[in-house]
Amino acid sequence: MAFVLRLLIICCLILPLPGGNARAQAIGECAPPAPALVAELIDWIGAEGGHDVTALRATPPDIAFCRTGTVIPYEGRGVIVDPDLRAAYDAQANLIYLVEPWHETDPFDRSVLLHELVHAAQIGAREWPCVQAMEWDAYRLQEAWLRLQGIDPGFDWFAIWMRARCPGGVHP
Repeated sequence: MAFVLRLLIICCLILPLPGGNARAQAIGECAPPAPALVAELIDWIGAEGGHDVTALRATPPDIAFCRTGTVIPYEGRGVIVDPDLRAAYDAQANLIYLVEPWHETDPFDRSVLLHELVHAAQIGAREWPCVQAMEWDAYRLQEAWLRLQGIDPGFDWFAIWMRARCPGGVHP
């Protein structure tokens, strides 16, 4: 299960950086998200997603940045940051990884952070049939948030549905 959890939640991987909760360290051109933005997104997830975010508010994930192509340590092994991946939540470390470039003023970049915060809210909040099942909820909330910003994310819902299926199910 732990291996599957790592595979699903790895949307992108980067080096964990030291620091307190809701802190980030920038590399290159990226500035860390403001704590107020993180708090605002957590509150939105609680209000719109139906998740209990009490623990998430009390201990928000740390945030770190990386660059595509970097091999980083992740849960005791090296992982390369894939060019198609934008972010990941490492539940074990309570750490969100964001891929550069990431800009707080970009609504889509904010939605990527929101998606990972949804995962942080999901972990331990309830039982999931498999870790992949969390993706549907995270993308649904990301889309709802983007639509409030006047943006159609153009998600491929069939691909998301395929990604969110639990292993061992009957293939259509």
